[in-house]
Amino acid sequence: MQCEWSDGSTWNVTDAATLESRIRGTGIDEHVILSDDRMFMQYAHGSTSGELQYGDGDRLFSCTEALPIDRVAGLFAAFYRHDESWRSAVPWSPMEGSPGSPGAEEGIGNTHRAGSSNRSRSFVETITDDAAAMLKRKAGNLVRRGIRKFLG
Repeated sequence: MQCEWSDGSTWNVTDAATLESRIRGTGIDEHVILSDDRMFMQYAHGSTSGELQYGDGDRLFSCTEALPIDRVAGLFAAFYRHDESWRSAVPWSPMEGSPGSPGAEEGIGNTHRAGSSNRSRSFVETITDDAAAMLKRKAGNLVRRGIRKFLG
């Protein structure tokens, strides 16, 4: 799996302990995205609280409770280890625009949301859009690799 930090740097994760340590070091107004080919988990550390989300295909979910950074780090480690316990360890709710949620017709990652035309994008909207862009890049890379193998 790969981690992407708010400064754009990436890191190929090799062990859960190092991942947990690096998550704990996430500073205010920073975010981190951990992804594999089909899913991602992301965390944004705001000035007063954090936002934890995961994406699974075209669905996006948000944790509905505030979590201490140590718990967030443990959830990232479980996600990295493919330990499904992270799914039931905290309450998740579909985000606006995710299939099956209110506002789904607007779509995930739209920067124009209902009632938002006169406000700037929130920190959460910014990291959501960053995650969507990263997944598009990964999909493009996979397609190019597949074409190279096919033509190769």
